[in-house]
Amino acid sequence: MLRNITKVFSFLIVFLLNHSLVAQSLPLDFESTVTAYNPAGFGNATTLINANPNVDTDNGSATVWNVTKPIGSETWAGASIDLATPIDFSMSNTIKLKFWSDFAGVPVQVKIEDLDSPPDANGNPSVFAEVLISSTIMAGWETMTFDMSTFGAFDPAIEYERIVVFPDFGNTPFINDLPFYFDDFEVDAVVVVNSPVLPIDFESASIDYSPEGFGDVSFGAIPTAIIANPDATGNNTSATVWHISKTDGAQTWAGASMNLAAPIDFSGGNTISINVWSPNVDSPILFKIEDVDSPPDANGNPTVFAEVAVNTTTSNAWETLTFDMSTFGAFDPTIEYEKVV
Repeated sequence: MLRNITKVFSFLIVFLLNHSLVAQSLPLDFESTVTAYNPAGFGNATTLINANPNVDTDNGSATVWNVTKPIGSETWAGASIDLATPIDFSMSNTIKLKFWSDFAGVPVQVKIEDLDSPPDANGNPSVFAEVLISSTIMAGWETMTFDMSTFGAFDPAIEYERIVVFPDFGNTPFINDLPFYFDDFEVDAVVVVNSPVLPIDFESASIDYSPEGFGDVSFGAIPTAIIANPDATGNNTSATVWHISKTDGAQTWAGASMNLAAPIDFSGGNTISINVWSPNVDSPILFKIEDVDSPPDANGNPTVFAEVAVNTTTSNAWETLTFDMSTFGAFDPTIEYEKVV
């Protein structure tokens, strides 16, 4: 009786281990021991997941996808992997992968298919997108990017659930068992970097503030940057601030500017407040806003602007200064001011 129980128990263990294998979605890195990649070759190509033949700084992973074209393979021979979920193109239309070949200039076609679309005459999904580009490196890993939107019928809303690769597409193999290796398939996510709009607190990592200094001793740029708050106390305990350093010999009008993504909205009032830290009491701070689309003056600056000066009242501490732009005669709240200085 004990022997029978042991057999049943062993069967359950094996079943659970096999059942834990899951299909893979992008990104594909071929490193998982619980993923059933199940690559399928076609056109007489062979395919499997095996050890990286060339671990280097461009690809240090242990395991990669091998597609081999023996002599006699079709010119369109390749391999495919079905995905557990559709490819998510919400961030980008570009698929990025790593590729290795013994030769440079290898044409590589990547195809994505909607498995639920009606089959064509060859039994393949009739809804697909495919892009062909050539490699540039011999006997080394390189990153290749395939912009699927360059294929006319591509639609990011379609549920593409199969990825297909055609190495050396269109060519007959001239060496037996010519190997090609693929790794690290992913959608090349675009990091969206926005320009700032008021209010500006300098805390966002996804905003490109790009401050520009001007007016050093040689009429070049004085130092300016977004930095950690050097005195996170009092009126300003935020982590990040805009730093402007007026260097020795700088022009009296030296300062810094920042372009905005959208015009300043004065519908709620004409006053702008700024937290300021200065080493001196009674330092005049001139705040200027510019219409960047207005004709330039002789120095190349916009001719339509408004500017107001307010003096600091404390030293080595944060304080809030308010600038009533309506005190500048030419100020017009309907003008599209898109730069702060």
